[in-house]
Amino acid sequence: MLFGQTISSSSATYGSKAVEFCNLGDPVYANGINALAHITYPTDGSVTKAAQQAAALTACQSTSSLVALTLQSARQERGILHRRHASYLQSRAMPFAPLKSYGTSPDGQAPNPVVIVADAPQRRFGDAVRVAGLVGTLVFLGSYLFTLQTWGPPSATESVTTTTTTTLSKTEVQPLSSAEQAFVDGVQPQKLREFLHAYASVPHTCGTKQDYETALYTAHQWESYGIKAEVVEYYTLLSYPVHRRLAIVSPEQSAQELNLTEGSVADDSCTTDPTALPPFLAYSATGNVTASVVYANFGTQQDFEWLASSNVSLGGKIALVRYGANMRGLKVMAAEKNGMAGVLIYSDPNEDGFTRGPVYPEGFYRPEDSFQRGSVNYIPLYSGDPMTPGWASVEGAARLTYEEVTNVPRVPVLPLSYGQARRILAALGGQKAPDAWQGGLPLEYKLGDDASLVLNLDVVMDNHVGAIWDVIGTIEGSEQPDKRVVLGNHRDAWVCGAVDPSSGSATLMEIARGLGELLQTGWKPRRSIVLGSWDGEEYALLGSTEWVEDNAKLLTEEAVAYLNVDLLVGPLVSASAAPSIAKFVQDSASLLPANPFHGNGSSDIASSLLDQWATQMTEARAARGGITRFR
Repeated sequence: MLFGQTISSSSATYGSKAVEFCNLGDPVYANGINALAHITYPTDGSVTKAAQQAAALTACQSTSSLVALTLQSARQERGILHRRHASYLQSRAMPFAPLKSYGTSPDGQAPNPVVIVADAPQRRFGDAVRVAGLVGTLVFLGSYLFTLQTWGPPSATESVTTTTTTTLSKTEVQPLSSAEQAFVDGVQPQKLREFLHAYASVPHTCGTKQDYETALYTAHQWESYGIKAEVVEYYTLLSYPVHRRLAIVSPEQSAQELNLTEGSVADDSCTTDPTALPPFLAYSATGNVTASVVYANFGTQQDFEWLASSNVSLGGKIALVRYGANMRGLKVMAAEKNGMAGVLIYSDPNEDGFTRGPVYPEGFYRPEDSFQRGSVNYIPLYSGDPMTPGWASVEGAARLTYEEVTNVPRVPVLPLSYGQARRILAALGGQKAPDAWQGGLPLEYKLGDDASLVLNLDVVMDNHVGAIWDVIGTIEGSEQPDKRVVLGNHRDAWVCGAVDPSSGSATLMEIARGLGELLQTGWKPRRSIVLGSWDGEEYALLGSTEWVEDNAKLLTEEAVAYLNVDLLVGPLVSASAAPSIAKFVQDSASLLPANPFHGNGSSDIASSLLDQWATQMTEARAARGGITRFR
């Protein structure tokens, strides 16, 4: 059976989800996994059924493919030559040079090809354990052993039935096998902190030298645990900012340069690190636009249609939209469809700011000088390298021209802080925006008109083909070595990425360390285990998609299951899965002790992690008036 796993995004609120099915030996959910998650379609019909079917087919291939054979065997079958380097130090010293740039770009940097580390020594055969159960154990543990907090959920005792008809019922803790128990007992919070610091201490945006070094670090650590590791290189369309300007140019009395520099926070070195890229939106087009502004709420197709029906002129203007309701790429797609010449996307405090609670660093929410970075790639059309849709972006691969690419914007786009967006909104004229469009800033939101405000939006992007690096680790199975269970997480971040993705990267590393400890005892899994550290997820699910496309046939035939371990922080238990493995997830949770680190005694009333999960959901259900959200 081929399984997909639905995952959530920390960087956008998605609109209507479309679940597609296809047949690759067994049905799978097309909105699954890290490789091609976020298959969402606007409800306005702008994405044709044919495009939806193509995206679903790719997603199905990804779902099955990400749970797979080793990459090396796939590449040997396809006859792809890999370079081997004697040491990581030699690799670190390699010169950096871009391949080909599109538009204006500075002297680029893109590291040269791949490191494949030496094979790990063979381990003797040992007792076989249930691989999926063993893996699921630490996936759950990683989510709450990460931070020792005193914050915890209120108490409740009943079972809860979720909105997906899945029931979490209390289950007595069952004995673990000796290997499973050793695995659980071996989890070390201090190691998780150590790994988190290693990943999140410096910015490591996709395709940069720092990103490359995190790949080498990951491979080196896995090798030290006795896990065969390989750094796999692909060449994809990347995107970096060169020049950004946003200014109010009219009326004259309001003329001013808007601040596009993110604020710094004392004791947070990532906010002052000179290697961090400034706030930008990947795959924005290069463009210089001077035009009036229209406030378009969340930037959905319905919002633009309402503006047009209200006789607000859209063509050639700059759209100001807020995050929420749909992904940022769909906002830009809708703006382009309606003739807008540029787009500004800001985080309104109603969705992420002071109206929700204390702002960072005192609280969780966004301060007024913070920018939400991200990608404006049109992922619902297709994910992965925009220039190689449907085939792997290996060295020498055929590519679309930049002009042929259909899933990147043709207008300039910038992110804004709500502190700077306030200056624009305060100067807008025209009719008052509908009540549902009013945000959290202390002003009346208006729609704008030709005379009220004119902006200059000037963006120069370096959009070029450059290298990205997946890391693939493999533990061969003892009984069914050609059947693979894959655990994966993306590694790249917009800046330091302590939560997204480094919490997951640290957890994946602790999983690898725990498996390595078992290997030292002579244990081997029945099926093979593959670890995947994906690059370029933030841009367009690049690394996972390219790896899938590179190995689609073999992976489709050999897939067993995929577990994604992104965003594993906080005291609340959360998991998402295809219905076909929902019971497996619950059974795994029933084998684990309750989280002991809440500090409120909740673990004393819960006999297992499953019981604690149900307790938390019951309280959440009560807080929402009887509605339980389950994802």
